[in-house]
This record gives sequence, structure tokens and C-alpha cells, in this order.
Amino acid sequence: MSVARAQREIDSREFVAWQAYYEIHPFGDIRLDVGIARLCALTVDIHSAKGSRAAKISDFLWDDDIPRVPKSSDELEREFHNSVVCWNMRPKRKCRKASPVSPSRSEQTPPASAGG
Repeated sequence: MSVARAQREIDSREFVAWQAYYEIHPFGDIRLDVGIARLCALTVDIHSAKGSRAAKISDFLWDDDIPRVPKSSDELEREFHNSVVCWNMRPKRKCRKASPVSPSRSEQTPPASAGG
């Protein structure tokens, strides 16, 4: 609904009621962000080691109130290096041993004939 249409069709009392409702039950993009953050926190918790800190929904929400300070190239390089080190220290998954590759049909020897 456009602002002009809303101003024509909704009186101030209804508008205030919608504002109050939104304060209690937010909807729209922020609601989607909270839902996705909840799924992210759950996923991290499922795959975290026992005894580690539980992920919080706020860990996955963008906070526009935090001032963003540009990082130096040295800081970015150090963070990247630490990420790589952490990635390499993660528990290795055991891979199934690959089964031997069977020869293609053209490479297979024909079965021995029963008669001779």
C-alpha cells in the first residue's frame, strides 16, 4: 500500500494501533532476519563441540548501531590467517574408502564358456 493510499484509507487511530501491534509482533524484513538468525544459531549449536558456548540469535543479526571502523590491511591479513588456521584445525571427517573402479564393459573379459 502506498503512503498516499494509507493516508486516505487509514485514520490516525488505526495507524497508532498498527504501530503498537508492530512493537509487540514485528513483521517484515526484521522478522525474517530474526528467523534466519534463529536457524543459524541452531545450526551452529548442533555442530558445536560439547561444552562450547551456545550461539545467540544476536550473533547473527546485523546491528546498524555499531560504528564500523575500517580495518587496516595488516588486521585483515591477520584475521584471514587466523581463519585459515582455525579451518585447518577443525576435526577431520573420515572419508569412506573408495571402492575399486570396475573396468568398463569393453575392458571386461568375457565369461569362460561352460563347454570348453
